[in-house]
Amino acid sequence: MLIERQRTPSQFVPNFILSVFTLTILFSLGCSSGRSSQPVLPPTTPVVASSVPANGASAVPFNTSIAVTFNVDIDPATLTPSTFYVSNVSGTVAYDATNETAVFHPAAPMAANTTYTVVLTTGIKSTAGATFAQQYSFSFSTGNVPDTTPPTITTVVPANGSTNVPLNTQVTVTFSEAMDPTGLVGSTVTGLPASLAYNSQTFTATLAPTSLLAPNTTYSATVFGTVQDLAGNQMGANYVWTFTTAAQ
Repeated sequence: MLIERQRTPSQFVPNFILSVFTLTILFSLGCSSGRSSQPVLPPTTPVVASSVPANGASAVPFNTSIAVTFNVDIDPATLTPSTFYVSNVSGTVAYDATNETAVFHPAAPMAANTTYTVVLTTGIKSTAGATFAQQYSFSFSTGNVPDTTPPTITTVVPANGSTNVPLNTQVTVTFSEAMDPTGLVGSTVTGLPASLAYNSQTFTATLAPTSLLAPNTTYSATVFGTVQDLAGNQMGANYVWTFTTAAQ
């Protein structure tokens, strides 16, 4: 997603580009020279927060990939075809740390009208070193047709042509279907540092600026046509819209 700031006559600050790949947050542990009175809590046990396809889903396109979102950040080195696999399917695993989501990409389309089981083993660990309490699995059934429909954008916030947009606004884009989050992470922002999050349940990508938008400024936002759904269908043409911020 690309956001460009257009200069007004009163503004002469040149634009610049920042690439947003991951959002890293540094937690302070409250260290001091004396002994801390705070208890040391064990790391949070990883669990599956959601998956696409969902457990029990039917008529799933047989050329889809499988996305699993966790409740904590996962050590990508522990996500392999032996710890995250699909029954009778070979493939590779990619990880989007920003959204704590792993995506299994089958090496070839799955069979039609077939039930598959996804297995996540206790070999998967969080970056804090915690492992699954027990093996996790879920199943889904494919249909008899592939997904060949490119994704589209259904809504954007702020809407195209909006004016008097609050300076603390987050830019959101909702797609027509589940997207591959590993293809959304490499977004860029022109003139504005921001973090990018994706919700696999609402198909919404949110670009949250790390500072306020500039007042009385027109921004041009772009979603690149190379973004793709879980079946690998790219959107195609870039999607561009503009909005103008309020005075204060």
